[in-house]
Amino acid sequence: YVCMYVCMYVCTATPNATLDSIYDYFSKSYDTDKYDSTFSCPEWLQFSPQPSATFDDGPITMTEVIEKIKRARSKSAPSPLDGISCKIFKHCPALWPALLDFYNCCWSTMLQCF
Repeated sequence: YVCMYVCMYVCTATPNATLDSIYDYFSKSYDTDKYDSTFSCPEWLQFSPQPSATFDDGPITMTEVIEKIKRARSKSAPSPLDGISCKIFKHCPALWPALLDFYNCCWSTMLQCF
């Protein structure tokens, strides 16, 4: 009962402050000039070691595409949206170059974002 009362009160409440008074309040409360912006790492935070292998951001190779196609389950689909069975890719090698071009286009576009 108390939760319902609180919810009704909060949902029907309207603020009685002006935008200027709200702005003044938050400007004084969260003034960034008061705080040091440098971050000091706490002692309990441990950083992960650097990776031992470098990340290969080169183009995808035909060998990688063929390997993934052969490993895919025949009953699975690449995406629930298109419903294309992996059987098509497994039994029609003529599609592999188009698939490779598609993957490399997506990969290079994604790398440009970083």
